[in-house]
Amino acid sequence: MSLAIVIPAFKGKYFKETLQSIEDQTCKDFQLYIGDDDSPDNLRDIVCSTLKTVQYTYKKFDKNLGSQNLVAQWERCIDLINDERWIWLFGDDDVMSSKTIEFIIPALNTEKSLIRLNKASNIERLQKNNFGTEKLNFKDFLRAFSINETSMSDFLYKRSVYCKVGITNFPAAWNSDIATILNISLHSNGIFYFNSKLIYFRKSDLHISNPSNNKPEKIKADRLFLIWLVSFLRKLNKNEKDVFFEEFNTLLFRKLHIIFKAQNTVFFFIKNLIINFKLFGLCKGVKNLFYLLR
Repeated sequence: MSLAIVIPAFKGKYFKETLQSIEDQTCKDFQLYIGDDDSPDNLRDIVCSTLKTVQYTYKKFDKNLGSQNLVAQWERCIDLINDERWIWLFGDDDVMSSKTIEFIIPALNTEKSLIRLNKASNIERLQKNNFGTEKLNFKDFLRAFSINETSMSDFLYKRSVYCKVGITNFPAAWNSDIATILNISLHSNGIFYFNSKLIYFRKSDLHISNPSNNKPEKIKADRLFLIWLVSFLRKLNKNEKDVFFEEFNTLLFRKLHIIFKAQNTVFFFIKNLIINFKLFGLCKGVKNLFYLLR
């Protein structure tokens, strides 16, 4: 098989819905891997009672790792896979359309290394689409990337590229999805974009993305993410940099606003940002800084 669907599992509340959407796939040409992060919920029973026709591997880890290092939990779940060429890291509370795999499979035989899936805001919309794909250049990819909130469930990528770049590790894995996919996009040789709604990303009070969740780790991760962007920008040519700032202006401003509202973080951030921009040369750094803040 070419596709490994990997679920780093912990939350039991919506887990059955996630597994049921996978069990209901019209195409079963994939291997499912479930890494139980020593959940207090009985995930094994949910797995056994839900999955009847899907080939899967279930592993319950002896130690909860996600509470300390969520990216490390993602990585050890990915380490469960065998020889599949494509990786799809899927949330334990997300849902996919019954025909998602059927439409994805043909794209796995391409020379491309990254696939972007569009997502729906509610489950009902998943069943009412004419499915289509687009081949994106870097500019179009950034545009499609920036107009929607991003999660790891939105992307499939080749294992060979994952082995090169890994997962960018930020506290609580906040922004890790964005940084990782941007890194992978540099090695993707083009991107396939499914422009129809194939998955449903769940927002709930259990999610770190919930606006009411203001953990200090999120502020730290936002700060580190913006500094990380500088090193990413160094890898782009001039035209790509211009496109990046054009498409990500809103995202960058939002991150800066969050950081500046946090006490005692603004001076640390500006200091480190300026230091990193010096890698471009002082003049270019000042120019880009004003571009970033405009």
